[in-house]
Amino acid sequence: STGMSGTIDLTKGILKGFEERGYKVGGFDAYITSNVISAAGVSSSASYEMLICSMLNTMFNEEKMDVVTYAHIGKYAENKFWNKASGLLDQMACAVGGLITIDFKNPEAPVVEKIDFDLQDHSLMIVNTGKGHADLSADYSSVPNEMKKVAQYFGKEVCAEISEEEVIENLPEVRAFAGDRSVMRAFHFFEENKRVEAEVAALKEGHLETF
Repeated sequence: STGMSGTIDLTKGILKGFEERGYKVGGFDAYITSNVISAAGVSSSASYEMLICSMLNTMFNEEKMDVVTYAHIGKYAENKFWNKASGLLDQMACAVGGLITIDFKNPEAPVVEKIDFDLQDHSLMIVNTGKGHADLSADYSSVPNEMKKVAQYFGKEVCAEISEEEVIENLPEVRAFAGDRSVMRAFHFFEENKRVEAEVAALKEGHLETF
């Protein structure tokens, strides 16, 4: 997913993450095959991280580690060893599996809810466009950094701790402090959250068309 050097870097990061949290690591040979499209933004790196975490947990730690810790170690490997400021979403989605919704307000203990829903006569399609995102790490990293800047204006750390109304009420000051693009990203964040809530509600009520 990440090219050979990226895969090695992520593996080093995962091993280090295990050790830093007091878990055991060891050597093993593994032959891995995958049908996840690489470098297409469909969590190929997270899939790899969760697989290695699962192997280390099973072989050397009597399966004591939970999937939330898997996700944190995957994030740590990407942030510290691959210079990509990713969050926990891809890792949690891969680690838990199935149709789920996750609230990351408290990142140490994300609230995961499984949604029991049958897609009926619909199929979920992933199209391989042939365009990777491997060279976009700096662009990805700017997203959380700029949103945190908006939260910082209100003395908070992340946008989940502020409201859209607060930003609108203080718009000129926030724009001067954080810049236009940061403000647009904060609004995008608020909109996305509303959309997710509406999506989940539609699925729970069985409204596939609305979804």
